Amino acid sequence: MPTFIASHTTFHGTLHCKEECVIEGKVEGTLWCDEAVVIAPCGIFKGHIYAPLLIVQGRCEGSVTCDKVKLLPHAHMKGEIHSHLFIMHPKALFEGQRILTHPSFTAHEPIEKPLNEFDTENILL
Repeated sequence: MPTFIASHTTFHGTLHCKEECVIEGKVEGTLWCDEAVVIAPCGIFKGHIYAPLLIVQGRCEGSVTCDKVKLLPHAHMKGEIHSHLFIMHPKALFEGQRILTHPSFTAHEPIEKPLNEFDTENILL
């Protein structure tokens, strides 16, 4: 059963979700999710997100550490994205920095963890 933050709800603090989390209201703080996080068109998130997948349709501000990030039409993302895959619709807005992570990087590892050295044997040019 997904976790829903309803449109007239405001949450401040740390949230841990084992299943999908859908934000239609306002969340400020840190969100750890074992599945996808969806910020609906009316949703607002400020803080830090750690999840395998982030789908933004509304507003997101802060730091995101996810394996895959999708910014859909009319999404507004401001901040820093740490991800292996990044998909952005032409009608989405992104202000900030995107940092490419290694494919084996998981969203539940701290950002400070050093990644393995680059594989210089298998570089595609």
